[in-house]
Amino acid sequence: LQKEILTAERVMINYLQTMSGIATKTESYVKIAKKFGVKVFDTRKTIPLFRYESKYAVHVGGGFNHRMGLYDGILIKENHLRYLKNLNKFFKEVRDSNPDTEIIAEIESLKQLYSAIDYIDVALLDNMNLTKNIRISLYILVPILLWMISGFFKNDSIQEPIQSSELFNVQTVLSIAEEYQPYIKLKATTKSEKRINVKAKTSGEVVKIGAVQGQYVQKDTVLCSLGVVELNRTEVKAPFSGYIEQIVKPGNFLERGQVCATIIQLDPISLVAGVPEYDINKVRINQNVYVDLVTGQAIEGKLTFVSKSASPDTRTFNVESQINNPNGIIKDGLTAEISIEIDKVKAHKISPSILLLNDEGKLGIRVVNLGNLAQFIEIEILEDSEEGLWVTGIPEEVEIIIQGQGFVEDGQEVITNRI
Repeated sequence: LQKEILTAERVMINYLQTMSGIATKTESYVKIAKKFGVKVFDTRKTIPLFRYESKYAVHVGGGFNHRMGLYDGILIKENHLRYLKNLNKFFKEVRDSNPDTEIIAEIESLKQLYSAIDYIDVALLDNMNLTKNIRISLYILVPILLWMISGFFKNDSIQEPIQSSELFNVQTVLSIAEEYQPYIKLKATTKSEKRINVKAKTSGEVVKIGAVQGQYVQKDTVLCSLGVVELNRTEVKAPFSGYIEQIVKPGNFLERGQVCATIIQLDPISLVAGVPEYDINKVRINQNVYVDLVTGQAIEGKLTFVSKSASPDTRTFNVESQINNPNGIIKDGLTAEISIEIDKVKAHKISPSILLLNDEGKLGIRVVNLGNLAQFIEIEILEDSEEGLWVTGIPEEVEIIIQGQGFVEDGQEVITNRI
């Protein structure tokens, strides 16, 4: 009996130590986050069979419980959103179908965030490229909060506009559109030009092989010699020059039609990617392509193939770029990021600090028209660079309000101080 008691005691001590460790670690994170007004939540990924206990330990440490399992919420993954054209419609349909269920979305970009913010409960930003989006996120989230808070102080009664003879002063800058080179950036995979299983045309024992695994062989190299006497069928030859991926060992018996060797051709090598349907009209053969491989290699080429038919599963169109690879340095099956150079456009470079949200929640800037009247213009962000935002949707020459834009309304006459 003493042995059983000691055994159970050890298990219970280990159990309590683990739960105490979770609570202590949670408390350390809570203390740091509290300074910034941030709450610490747990996940449903806990030690098997100890989910309730682990979540209680988080609670004891001052953290907050998220959800217990897959059943009590809807999680929209980033790969669900990547190929949807109308994100706003999608999020609305999910919310309308599940009005009382917590909806969580993995957000990769600001565009997805703008589309989702009115319909989801939680936005997970762990997949977002922070180096690219952190500056603009700060400029956008603050106006969103102010816009939402302003609803608490809004008077529902219709009031007559107050007439004032005083005009508001705003600081402006004359912006002239520049020629900008946009890119479509996609995830891609390298693919060998040819991959063939070389098969025996007769049955027999393999008495000799002409190559080893990984070796480069020339066309018509004898790969397998069979111990049979049958004219023109005793030797299995390479149909083209390439690398041996697999080859049988001497002594094995091959039946007719069985594989002697697998050979791949790496020169040229193809990069294969999927273009979303809303971008396909911007893509065509012979456009410049820039590739960054996961290995650190950077290569350039041309687009050599654009599919005419979308994949029924992803609604994307396959595109390919064939790259010369004479020494087989680029391997088959590597992950890469491919940038397709599409037609140049006229775009403006602006500071993120001048961005606004209108009453409909649309992102834009405020400009001054010919009558010195303030006007909101919706924009499309092409790129967030270190120097500023590249945007379209604005006239080629426009006077943009860079200071005071948040204090004037559409149609309000202003005094401009151009810099």
